Amino acid sequence: MSSDISITLADMDMCTDMTAGQVTALGQVLRTEKVVGGEKLFAIGDTGEKLYLITKCDIDIRLPTTKHHYKRLAKYGPGSLFGEIAFLQPGSRAADAIAMCPSELLVLDRPAFESLVEADNSAAIALLIALGKAQGNNLRWSAMEISRLAQW
Repeated sequence: MSSDISITLADMDMCTDMTAGQVTALGQVLRTEKVVGGEKLFAIGDTGEKLYLITKCDIDIRLPTTKHHYKRLAKYGPGSLFGEIAFLQPGSRAADAIAMCPSELLVLDRPAFESLVEADNSAAIALLIALGKAQGNNLRWSAMEISRLAQW
């Protein structure tokens, strides 16, 4: 179970193409947040602008279907990120995010990103490139899923 795994910012896939200095600059503007198992980080419809990086445990992204039921859209573990859509384009959250066990997250909001731009512009650009790659991967996966479902 990934609750036993804890990773550092430098070990995250999104930092693969960053220099050590860029990772350090990013780390200086991130805020650590700890949440208990079962805690809801945000709910569908909430206004959001934060990017979350998971260092420990799992986060479920769920679409409520009834009062007591939901459809799991994604499950993210250590090294994953979520909330990038709201970070890049602040607005209403499209789903709920639930911590599956005691979790540790690194959080980046818009003011912290602006601080990063001022402190180390190359780190901010590297972050945006990494988020673009993550979005590209998500879109490719979504297209494959739609294609698979269309064949039924």
